[in-house]
Amino acid sequence: MIQKIYFLVLLVFTAQSSFPVPDQEDYKSTTVKQFYSEDIKHATSLYIRNSLNSEENFLIFDEKTEELLELKFLKIHDPVRQISEEIYFACTDFYVPGNPNKIYDIDFWLDHDNINLSVYEVKIHKEPRKSLLYGWYKYPRYTFVNDEIEYLY
Repeated sequence: MIQKIYFLVLLVFTAQSSFPVPDQEDYKSTTVKQFYSEDIKHATSLYIRNSLNSEENFLIFDEKTEELLELKFLKIHDPVRQISEEIYFACTDFYVPGNPNKIYDIDFWLDHDNINLSVYEVKIHKEPRKSLLYGWYKYPRYTFVNDEIEYLY
């Protein structure tokens, strides 16, 4: 009987050592952290807050007009979303100081290091235009087709 117990203990010990359990570091490197709406909004807000100048304006270079814009943050649109396993997206509104109806729609792309989300690209999606009938409205520069940018002009 004792020989059978020793044999079972030896068998269990051999089986455990043959199939090592991955340590926590191996587990972290193979699993991708899931980020949620509040994480995306927090990372975007933090990026915006850290990018403000001394007048509390967000600076962005407008590649189309080749001017540096100073804008006031208005809001992050709902919903923010996940584009792929690594890429997240947030759309925001900023207005021209002194003219809160003149609004730019600015898009933010974020990626992560499996711990934190960080902004890696910022683009002006819609620019303010004025209409005699409707006043200020947001005119799109591009649209999305299967999560890829398609420029309109």
